[in-house]
Amino acid sequence: MNPGQTVATSFPAVTVGVIGGSTLHAMIFGITFVRVFHFVLKAYSDNHMFLLSLVSKGMTGKEADSILNSVNITVNKNTVPNDPQSPFVTSGIRIGTPAVTSRNFSEEDCAQLAHWICDVLTAPEDNAVVQQVIDKVATLTAARPVYTK
Repeated sequence: MNPGQTVATSFPAVTVGVIGGSTLHAMIFGITFVRVFHFVLKAYSDNHMFLLSLVSKGMTGKEADSILNSVNITVNKNTVPNDPQSPFVTSGIRIGTPAVTSRNFSEEDCAQLAHWICDVLTAPEDNAVVQQVIDKVATLTAARPVYTK
C-alpha cells in the first residue's frame, strides 16, 4: 500500500490486488520478452518477479542495469544458473513488478514497457532509440504517479 492511497481501502484488499496484479504483470512481461526478445529464464512467473538471461545476447547484467537506469527503468543485475560472469558483473537481470502494479499500470502498459526494454537493450548505442524510450517512460510515469493527491 503506498502512502498516497486512501485509508478507506482495506489493507487485505490492497495486498491481494498488488500480489495478484504483480503476478499477472510479471507474466505479461515474460510473454512479451519471449515474443520480442526471444529469451527469458521463466516466462510464466508464479510470483512478482522473473529473471532474464543475457548470456546469448553478449551483454552482462551490469551493462543492462546501467543502460536501463539511463532511461529511468530500474532493474537489478542478477546471476543466472551456470553464470559465466562473476557475481559482481552477472549475466542476467531481475525484474520485479510490484512498483508498476502499485502505480496502476495496465497490462498494456507492462507490455509497452517490456518492448521499450527490448528496444534499448537491442540498440543501446542508438541515441534516437534511447531518447524515444526516455520520453515514453517519462510520459507513462507522469500519467501514473507514485503518489496521488
